[in-house]
Amino acid sequence: METLDKALQLAPRAVDARLYLAEAYVGSQQYPRAQPLVDELLRLAPGMPEAWWLAGRLALARGDADGWHQTYSTLTTLRPELAKQLRDQACPGLLCPGEAHP
Repeated sequence: METLDKALQLAPRAVDARLYLAEAYVGSQQYPRAQPLVDELLRLAPGMPEAWWLAGRLALARGDADGWHQTYSTLTTLRPELAKQLRDQACPGLLCPGEAHP
């Protein structure tokens, strides 16, 4: 992760380095470090499905059902297979698409 941090210092708008670092932080459950990277990814590359997938993972970690549903909805349009992966990680737990509301 240190190498990716250095890459971002040299090229702060480097989308790939930001994505890889955010993935590493999410994978190691360092969610507070991942969040600003994902927020910036969504700003720099709003059509990047991987950024939305990470945003969904972060929403899931926070227990943010509304945020999760928003990212899931966006992913179903951008890349349905990633949306399915995100749904499989969240369900059951969050109220998922297709589940009955109480």
